[in-house]
Amino acid sequence: MDTKIRAITDSNQQYLAHADVSRAIASVPGSASVALAHPLFDANLIPASLRAYLPTSFSMLTDPAVRSRYNENFVVHEMQKFDGFFSNLGGFSLSQEQREACTHYQKLIGVCIKHIRASQLTLEMLLERAKSLHDKPRAQYFARAVWLITQAYSRKLDEAKRIDFDSMSRRH
Repeated sequence: MDTKIRAITDSNQQYLAHADVSRAIASVPGSASVALAHPLFDANLIPASLRAYLPTSFSMLTDPAVRSRYNENFVVHEMQKFDGFFSNLGGFSLSQEQREACTHYQKLIGVCIKHIRASQLTLEMLLERAKSLHDKPRAQYFARAVWLITQAYSRKLDEAKRIDFDSMSRRH
C-alpha cells in the first residue's frame, strides 16, 4: 500500500482520486483492507503507539485534508508545468476550468484521446454525448478541452510524422 501511494505522491505523478485510494486499500493483504475500507473506520482512534509503526502515506489514505492538500499542490504544479501547452492548442487557449479538468483527469484524457482518434469522433458528437450527462456544463467544458487537446496531439503526430498505433488498433 505504501509503495503504491508513494509512487504517485513522491513524484507528484498524478491527481490522487478516491479510486486510487480505494485500489491502494484493496491491495493491503488479509483482513486489513476490509478494516480500512469499512465506513466506520476512524484512523484517529488508532493508538499513537501503533500509529508510529504505520507508513507515512497512511495519512494520505485516511485523512481527506492531507489528500486535499496534496491534490491542490498537484493542480498548481500541473497548471504551471503545462501553461504553454494549455495556452496555445492550435491557436486556442483553454479556460481555467478546462485546465483544471485536464489536471484532475489526465488518465481519462489519455483514454479519451485514443477513443476520439480511433472512432473518428467530431466535436459535435462529443458535445451531443455531453448533453446526456448529469453535470452538462462541466461535461461540455471537458468535451471541448479534450477535443482541443486531441487536435493538438494529432497535429504534433503529423508534424513529427509519427503514428499512434493505440488509436489505429481500435478502428477495426
